[in-house]
Amino acid sequence: MAPNLLSSYWPQALATRINNRNARVIHIPFKKEPIVDAIDQFSINNQTYPVDGLGYYNRQAYISWGILSP
Repeated sequence: MAPNLLSSYWPQALATRINNRNARVIHIPFKKEPIVDAIDQFSINNQTYPVDGLGYYNRQAYISWGILSP
């Protein structure tokens, strides 16, 4: 829930786009529920995109997926 803390893992091309504010991405854990939700929410069919390069789901979303406990 703090993508900037993981910036050392970003490929250079992604880091450059995030720092230049050209990226429109959401950072999600590699788990089925968040991946499916992101695909449903941010698909070409919906034409809805993250607003910047540091998007992430809030704590309540992680709780609803069973990734975090309440």
